[in-house]
Amino acid sequence: MNKIYKLKFSKLANCLIAVPEFCTGVQNKKPVRMSLLIMSLMISFNIANASTVSSLIDYQVFRDFAENKGIFKPGTENITIYKKDGSVAGILNKAPMPDFKSVDRSGVATLVNPQYVVSVKHNGGYQNVVFGNSGNNPDANNYNYKLVDRNNHNRLDFHAPRLNKIVTEVASSSITEQGAKQGAYADKKRYPVFYRIGSGTQRIKDPNNKLTWLSGAYNYLTGGTVGSPSSYQNGEMITSRTGDTFSAAQGPLASYGEAGDSGSPLFGYDSTLNKWVLVGVLTAGNGAGCCGNNWAVIPTEWLENTINSDKDQDIIYKKDKGEMIWSYNKDTGTGSLKQDSVIYDMHGKKGTSDLNAGKDLIFTGDAGEIVLDNSVNQGAGSLTFNSDFKVSTKNDSTWIGSGIILNKDVNVLWQVNGEKGDALHKIGEGTLHVKSTGKNEGDLRVGDGTVILDQQKDDNGNVQAFNKVTITSGRPTVVLGDAEQIDANNIYFGFRGGRLDLNGNSISLSRIKAADNGAMIVNHNADTAAKVTLTGNGINNTNTDQAYLGFFGEKDNSLTNGELNIHYNPPSDKGFL
Repeated sequence: MNKIYKLKFSKLANCLIAVPEFCTGVQNKKPVRMSLLIMSLMISFNIANASTVSSLIDYQVFRDFAENKGIFKPGTENITIYKKDGSVAGILNKAPMPDFKSVDRSGVATLVNPQYVVSVKHNGGYQNVVFGNSGNNPDANNYNYKLVDRNNHNRLDFHAPRLNKIVTEVASSSITEQGAKQGAYADKKRYPVFYRIGSGTQRIKDPNNKLTWLSGAYNYLTGGTVGSPSSYQNGEMITSRTGDTFSAAQGPLASYGEAGDSGSPLFGYDSTLNKWVLVGVLTAGNGAGCCGNNWAVIPTEWLENTINSDKDQDIIYKKDKGEMIWSYNKDTGTGSLKQDSVIYDMHGKKGTSDLNAGKDLIFTGDAGEIVLDNSVNQGAGSLTFNSDFKVSTKNDSTWIGSGIILNKDVNVLWQVNGEKGDALHKIGEGTLHVKSTGKNEGDLRVGDGTVILDQQKDDNGNVQAFNKVTITSGRPTVVLGDAEQIDANNIYFGFRGGRLDLNGNSISLSRIKAADNGAMIVNHNADTAAKVTLTGNGINNTNTDQAYLGFFGEKDNSLTNGELNIHYNPPSDKGFL
């Protein structure tokens, strides 16, 4: 059977993805000799797959499972699965429910590092990934992460693309500790349960094995349980008879991957580590509705080496050597960081489009100061701070890169502006204190830790910390130094939101732009009351009513819950909040 591919537009991914067509009308005029192993694999498995599930269980259950909705909230235990007739199909009681949001919205790639996803290399059609809930809510302000390097494995149907920016919406998935080890995942004591999700072609199967087609690929996610997989190819590959939909060995929510599910994840619960881990990516199945799926196990050492290849030398700061000067040549895409007589080379964007040439920089050692001598475009390179730093410039230089990571208890004073059309991505539990001068035309997307907006006015009285701020993932807090830091209409609460701490300030805006119930507007200032005034219409700017699913005030008893007043002043007296 010949394998040919076409490009199909994915509503979930908002891009073209390679989809296999299985065609018998295409012939190769040249005779080809193949080994029996290759021939048997071609006969047994078709590359790229979909999702077939039981007709005896309400189909919405499989959709809710994949999207962590309803009873499938992350962390939930002992979930009873019912059939349509009210009888019990089974209980998910071997592990708490995992959080699947490290998987992109199309289900073809999974985040395993803040800037790397894993999938299959035969899917060459997708060029970007989006994380968070599905749908087209403009208030989500989703970011379209672009692949800058596909990082294809030389043997396996596996790759680990590097993204142009650090992902802020979700946290990375943990990966298997054991990697490609023969028979490892058949150990039911260590791995009592496996789950999968994907957005491939959707079908249901009745007990007589009759298939009913529901949807083509990439329209929505479904998921379910997978029986313990066996190993082959020295443990690099695993397989399970997921098409045995009504077999107890496949669990109460058996899910078989079909056309369009290539690259979708297989998660296993590691009882030794007490957490869910990504075990592999789906590479093949047997065709519609039957009989099994194959996964490429995460090649852990190869993955680590691939990620490390995008790093420049760690920078060790010595407090007794004075400030560190960062120089950059945009023509060559290279630069250096010099402290006294010690020089560290760095690499940034090369030419007009090679973002992947940019390498990551990690700052360790003593607390210190970095001074930009030129504007830096680090491309897809990131900054990681393990110590407290001040980053400044004496000549209005700017910085562009994939983002910054501030590890726990780290404080960075950031006195460098960004550029229009670019966003500063920030993750890590540390605190970023933004305190440059004038009007910063760049945006901010924050997914963890704290960001304090404390921009200072320039000589003409202009001030703007960021053009737009997106708070996402549910983890971060953005603190307003004063009410002039940003136009409140340009604050977005993206996927799972986070906290906006008014810090005793008052803001006025048309409406609150929040994607879901994760948005929180709080006042952590115990001494000064804060105020929110809403003056506009709803989401389409025509409805008089406004809907806000988030929270006003602090829910965490360990944090200050200062006075917060809400004023609703819509353009029509018929308005309702």
